[in-house]
Amino acid sequence: ELLAILESSVETKRMGAVYVAKSTPCAFLESSKRPIWGIIIFNNVYLKFDQQGFQEMLYVGLHELTHVLGFSASMYDTYPKGSPLVSAPDGTYYLNSPKIQT
Repeated sequence: ELLAILESSVETKRMGAVYVAKSTPCAFLESSKRPIWGIIIFNNVYLKFDQQGFQEMLYVGLHELTHVLGFSASMYDTYPKGSPLVSAPDGTYYLNSPKIQT
């Protein structure tokens, strides 16, 4: 489960802000270091209330959600090390993990 909190703000370039949206994970499971909640902040300066604006913000929101999920350079150290992919004799690959049960 993951909780994503959405927020909006008004920050202009004069105020030093040049982002459309920003996000970060905020809390992690102790056992797996996976994010359990995070925040996404949309800059209202860039919101457009038309079909194209909605589509753009949808894409921006999905992009930011990936950061909340932990796909970010600041999270690289928490990623599992090594490769769970194993090559089969026929040249195909499969996952080898103690958490995958057959």
